[in-house]
Amino acid sequence: MKTLNQIKETLKYFFKNHEQLNTTVYGDDFDFQAEREIKYPVAHIEYLNSIAADKTNTHSYRITLSDLVDQNLSGHEDEILSDMMLIAEDLYTWAADNDGFIFIKNIAFEKFLDDAHDRTSGIVFNIQLATIMRQNTCAIPNSNSFLE
Repeated sequence: MKTLNQIKETLKYFFKNHEQLNTTVYGDDFDFQAEREIKYPVAHIEYLNSIAADKTNTHSYRITLSDLVDQNLSGHEDEILSDMMLIAEDLYTWAADNDGFIFIKNIAFEKFLDDAHDRTSGIVFNIQLATIMRQNTCAIPNSNSFLE
């Protein structure tokens, strides 16, 4: 099973290598807003939290997929939404087939239109990826026998 850092790199690798995307940003909203080198369409990955339950860690991420809206093209926002949904479906298919984590197959997609900075449109959704915890006291690094 993958560590949190390995999952981060795996998600970044997927989006950076998707042929419909030009930029991938990993970080919170502040990091995304500070990014000056965005070439649309873009994927923004944000780690949200992790929940430990029984023998698994379930890691949650918010994924935002967006593109610039051309106001001169009628229906362009719908084209963007359609394209971003296709990318999300690719992620769903890829994550379900990945050996490094367990993909929780339950996603709600929300569309958005952002007029604040660049006029962008797209979708935002959360994904959950679970990993099995080691739960092996012999693997805990320690300098003495405090575990005995």
